[in-house]
Amino acid sequence: MLDRYRDNVRSLAEKAKRRFPVIGHGMVVMIWLNRADVLNLTGRTEPALESIAKGIEWARRFADARAEAECIHLQSEVYNSLSRYDDMLGSAERSLDLFQKIGDDEGRAKNLNSIGFACYAKGDYHRALEYFDQALRIRVRNGDGNGQAATLANIGTVHYLNGETPRALECFAEASGIAERNANYRLQAAMLNNIGAIHESRGDYRGSLEHYARSLLIQQKVGDSSHAAITGSNIGLIRGTLGDHAEALRLLSEALAVQREIGDRTGEAVSLNNIGLMHCRLGDHARALECHRESLRILGEVGDSRSQAYNLNNIGRVQLELGQHAAARQSLVASEAIAKEIGETEIMRRVCISLGELALEAGAAAGNPTPEDVRDRAGAYAAQALELSQGLKSGEAEAVLLQARIERDARKFADAIAAFEEQGRAFDAARAYLYYGEALLARDADAASFPAGTTAGECLQRATELFSRLGARGWCERVTAAPGLAHAVPDQ
Repeated sequence: MLDRYRDNVRSLAEKAKRRFPVIGHGMVVMIWLNRADVLNLTGRTEPALESIAKGIEWARRFADARAEAECIHLQSEVYNSLSRYDDMLGSAERSLDLFQKIGDDEGRAKNLNSIGFACYAKGDYHRALEYFDQALRIRVRNGDGNGQAATLANIGTVHYLNGETPRALECFAEASGIAERNANYRLQAAMLNNIGAIHESRGDYRGSLEHYARSLLIQQKVGDSSHAAITGSNIGLIRGTLGDHAEALRLLSEALAVQREIGDRTGEAVSLNNIGLMHCRLGDHARALECHRESLRILGEVGDSRSQAYNLNNIGRVQLELGQHAAARQSLVASEAIAKEIGETEIMRRVCISLGELALEAGAAAGNPTPEDVRDRAGAYAAQALELSQGLKSGEAEAVLLQARIERDARKFADAIAAFEEQGRAFDAARAYLYYGEALLARDADAASFPAGTTAGECLQRATELFSRLGARGWCERVTAAPGLAHAVPDQ
């Protein structure tokens, strides 16, 4: 990662004379900014904030609004590293105000982009797109190719989270082309990775591997070891999905070894999480928990609260599959607490889905699959998840699926399945078919909820096909263990 730090320092130094009108104090400010930037990149955020405060002090001493704006903008980036999104938003807004007063379009655009990112991180996707669009217009007008590509990447990410994958693909492809024309190969590789991820979510593994391979080749050429390891990890997950679990774990372990060697702690946590996901699919939940917990420990050391919350939700879901309901609740409540503290709406939405599923599973384990109190509790979580979706199509589909399970509503099952299939989310569609089939197997208790002609066998057969194609062995076993399946699934 040192090459990235050197590039950052050189880039900032080259811009010093253009950014700061008074060279004497301007260079002092730049020294503090360079130091803060490197400290932030190495995870030493508190010293980074202290260096920025020194830079702001020098800028204000000489009434240099541009230098002060640059410092405050970097401050917003450090707050982003700390998952302090309200503070990030406040700093970006103050920096934007200063850049507007001095008529600096470049400064305005990058802060509009930062404000958009803070809104995105807080789950306000509509506002995020508004700010990203403003930044993009300025960057297009000024011919800022690298800036255009970066903002298009952000816009694509929001569309992807909103289930609008065709639009997301357009944004990522356009950003990749612009980045290539501007010799910004790192960003080009990142966009190819994003495109690969979309193909992966659609079940198009050939297309996914093609884009991941192109991304990996670029990263290797430019010496970006950290991101090359992450891409290798992604390729490993695909290999596992295709059923080659030995190759998958080999690639994931190689990525983990590289990240440990170069000291990429965040990347190490990502790879451990991916290895955990692989073990979970293989049905080795104990090993999955071990990996997730090690990932969580590292994330705590680097201060990545947002990723900690995501990881705790993952741990809770593994514990839920193991039937460890008390432990699952503890993990999910901890995830929810962090999400509320940092204002991360998307994580709170996911936790509500998990808690709703926990309410259903715990009720079933107690021998009362649909007591009124369980239905009410799970229903409350589903309603909250739907509200937190804020128009996010993928989130709405998950909430509707949870409601379908609670209410045994055939229409909602069908709506959720259609949404997942439209969004190319094969794994989630398979789960929906499984849950629909399980509900149909219990139709004698509530036959009026389902239309004539709907069969459990059809749903469970479709679930089996999808899970098998995805390499989700643990879920295939759950399908075959469904009560009454021997009488429901048609002959092969």
